[in-house]
Amino acid sequence: MRQIRELIIRFLAAYLLVGLVYALSGYAMRAFQGKPEVFSPVLGIPVSTVSWPWMFRATWINFGWSPELLLTFSALIIATFVILAGFWRRQRQARHA
Repeated sequence: MRQIRELIIRFLAAYLLVGLVYALSGYAMRAFQGKPEVFSPVLGIPVSTVSWPWMFRATWINFGWSPELLLTFSALIIATFVILAGFWRRQRQARHA
């Protein structure tokens, strides 16, 4: 039960961190392009952090690969690797104990 709870916590933390990367890279890209922000960062960053998978997909379909998507995709790969490495390490420790 403890392993499942730790896995869920790691998954949620990774989900939120990847969402934060998506939100911040989106703000940086729009600032670099000189586009105005529609929402205040106080509202926009939490909303983007929670709903990043849908926005990622929409950006990919409509605009193709951009630096924002590459950063987010890289963060997703790193987060997946960290979660799996922690899970495999726990499994190996449990087997040897």
